Amino acid sequence: DTVRGLAFSPDGATLASGSLDGTIRLWNPVNGESLATLPGHMEETSDVAFSPDGRTLASVNVKLSVKLWHLATRRELISWDFPQAGDSVRFSPDGRFLAVTTQTNSIHLFEAPTLADLDAARRQ
Repeated sequence: DTVRGLAFSPDGATLASGSLDGTIRLWNPVNGESLATLPGHMEETSDVAFSPDGRTLASVNVKLSVKLWHLATRRELISWDFPQAGDSVRFSPDGRFLAVTTQTNSIHLFEAPTLADLDAARRQ
């Protein structure tokens, strides 16, 4: 389907794409081989971004939600309902924050949970 957002992993070994059909696809940029398809969002996946350590992928759907994905397991880590979401998402250089554009031409900052934070929350 139509590609909406693209991002290279920090090591350049993976290219992620968000699509109009809602899916997220991971690609080998050297040979073009498809590595995985993530279910993504119910509607289009507007943008994608890798965390600085390359272990997590963020995705956004305009007017609906923001999600974080664990790349090693290809599983959704967390999903935030965010009806004000715009069409861009980026991690801060230290990975602590996730910036998402909004429908009101502003930026919303989420504190990005680490994988350790999410594991600890699941054990409780």
